[in-house]
Amino acid sequence: MTTRTRPIQCCLILLLSSLLASAQIPSSYKEVDDAVKSFTQNARTVEDLKVLQVEFRKKFDTPDKLVRAAFVWIATNISYDYTYSVSTLPKVLARHQSICTGYSELMKDFCDEFGIECELVYGYGMGSKILVNDDTLLRPNHVWNAVKINNEWKLMDVTWASTYMGEGNMAGGDRWFYVPPDEMIKDHFPLKEEWQLLATPMSKPQFSTTFTKVSLTVTFTPNPFTLRVLGDTARFYFSGEGKANRISFTYTKWGINYRPNSKPVTLFDTLKLDKDGGYYYDYKLTSVGTFTFAVSTFNDDGNGTQFRGSDTEKYIYKVVTEKRFRSKKPIDLYSR
Repeated sequence: MTTRTRPIQCCLILLLSSLLASAQIPSSYKEVDDAVKSFTQNARTVEDLKVLQVEFRKKFDTPDKLVRAAFVWIATNISYDYTYSVSTLPKVLARHQSICTGYSELMKDFCDEFGIECELVYGYGMGSKILVNDDTLLRPNHVWNAVKINNEWKLMDVTWASTYMGEGNMAGGDRWFYVPPDEMIKDHFPLKEEWQLLATPMSKPQFSTTFTKVSLTVTFTPNPFTLRVLGDTARFYFSGEGKANRISFTYTKWGINYRPNSKPVTLFDTLKLDKDGGYYYDYKLTSVGTFTFAVSTFNDDGNGTQFRGSDTEKYIYKVVTEKRFRSKKPIDLYSR
């Protein structure tokens, strides 16, 4: 089975925080966080943003605090744009919504204003059970940041933090601030090897086979959409912890602005056992378009008794013809 991906123009958020230990954030940041919350500047324009940045420079006296303040302000004020249409700075500020590109570029804008080195890191945000094991086909679907503090590069993902901090869960969002490189690589694979920040970099096949086969008992928001070719088979992997033997599989086809243009179709089928004791389900992609797959597992003992195996997870696929995939024209979620 081969999963094909290529450059895309937007990404969705995915979170695997329940799999990974939360980062330990120094208590000194609480003062910064509380101060950021007290700012009344709404920053709906680029000019407003510059005023806010000046105020931050007056309030926070170290690069570390300035970066934290910017991170928290973005994560608590900018929500994710599920229409996938907002990424330019003026629109991000006007609507207080964005996709990952806009989040990361806004973070860089803050850092540039503060005189702090900051880079956009393009790569693959990974969390699904879909293997991406062809070394030539892994392409970017996510953007995050690297900032240089005290001559040391640190990694962060303000997009993923926003789903927590935007709802007041500061501890949850802290997971994505100054993420240790050996933790970041578990779900963020940068295109440029240098941004792994690892003494021994990981290859694409290693990343795919090491970190994509995970438990289905986690809770996270929708995965970045995966670009696939008509006729491909999507394989979903699940751990064997729940002893599930059946799958509930609902798919919906979507039209422009992420609105359904067909009724959801639900299938119930039998899971297959793999050699490692986990389970998988294969689904052949027989139609072009944009689809969501809502997947959950359960156990059926054959006597009318059923036990829930997992929470529902959602995946988004863009399915195109082989000719369209090979063309040089950019493909986004709604392109034809």
